[in-house]
Amino acid sequence: MQSFNTLEKTIAKYLSGFPRLKKYVKRLYQYFSYFIANPQNKCITDYIVKDYGTIGFESFFGYYDKCPINPQSNLLLWHETDLDTRMPPDPSHPVKII
Repeated sequence: MQSFNTLEKTIAKYLSGFPRLKKYVKRLYQYFSYFIANPQNKCITDYIVKDYGTIGFESFFGYYDKCPINPQSNLLLWHETDLDTRMPPDPSHPVKII
């Protein structure tokens, strides 16, 4: 807890006697901190950024150790689905390979 200030440490110590309340307060504090510290995720780059995919669909590549771009850099592989990707797979919502 070295990175926490004195007020945060005091509140955490007090709430340790109330685990459910601590969990709720911690989650609320995390959301609050995220929106204060995160200015719209702006990115400044010299590269051309293109938007691919279908509106209303979630997309992902799925392999952390593989590159989705082919060796000639002219093809891009990804998966698309209309299902929320935080949910378990559902046979009625197929995953498209693009």
